[in-house]
Amino acid sequence: MITTVLCWEWSKKTAGGVKKAIKLKMLSSSTGKQKLSKSEGKELLSLLNKGDRSAEQDARRRQQFMAASTEDHEILRGNVEANHESVGGLVNGVPAAPLQDWLEVIDGPLRDISDSSSWWWDAVKKRACDSYRIWVASGGPYERLPTAEDLEKGKFSRLSARTAGMLLQAMAETVRAEMVARSITRSPLALLFRLYTMYQPGGESEKAYILQYLVTPPKAQTAVEMVATLRQWERMLLRADNISIAKPDPSLLVRGLNALVGDVWAKDRDVTFRTQLVKSRLGVDVSPTWAAIDELKNNLREP
Repeated sequence: MITTVLCWEWSKKTAGGVKKAIKLKMLSSSTGKQKLSKSEGKELLSLLNKGDRSAEQDARRRQQFMAASTEDHEILRGNVEANHESVGGLVNGVPAAPLQDWLEVIDGPLRDISDSSSWWWDAVKKRACDSYRIWVASGGPYERLPTAEDLEKGKFSRLSARTAGMLLQAMAETVRAEMVARSITRSPLALLFRLYTMYQPGGESEKAYILQYLVTPPKAQTAVEMVATLRQWERMLLRADNISIAKPDPSLLVRGLNALVGDVWAKDRDVTFRTQLVKSRLGVDVSPTWAAIDELKNNLREP
């Protein structure tokens, strides 16, 4: 009876010796023996030992495989999304403005995908910017997609795939369709490079628009519109510094600010009087300076 139980347990654990165990069990039953012979017992013990060693080796192999998988691939976090904003059409005719805003919004979520995603995303952005500068210097319009096997293969393959998916989710439908048509949906670097070539930050069109906006901004009709337009005007001034273009003369900027707020001033004499006092104190109508323009701009934005 004991022999039968041992044989049954061993046959369940060891696939390689099932037939042998069943054969020994049948031998014992047919001959009416209550115990196995000495040779049969040795054979059974040998098979049992071999089965235990095989099970230990399988468990060791599984542990080594899991350890290797953990080391070879970046461990990703769950529940990270970057679909809060979309790269849509032009914003006030500026191709690069929505791209800069979009990159700022998705930057945080993309840095939180894994422990290494922060410096990895910086490396991807740098590679895309460098490739875009080469594209601009070459004069286009042909695009040579940058390669990044060191950033998108091997250890970072899953991180790259997750980032590409998040970038596509955060794009508008028309922009996403462009990426699908070019078959670059699996490469974050290629996606980012294509966005740069589409919106062309720092390009001639953006520079021309910035200079025109600073000199002749749209006229505001209400106080709310005036504050919003002043903020956009200030943003264009900052953008001019970022892309290193020569800003217009301060006298031209003062003329643009006067035109921007002129209609609102005409509706409120008190505001007009206070603003004229500030302008007189700063001397912007006589000899404007950059510091005076900055103070005038801040004064105009105050309620």
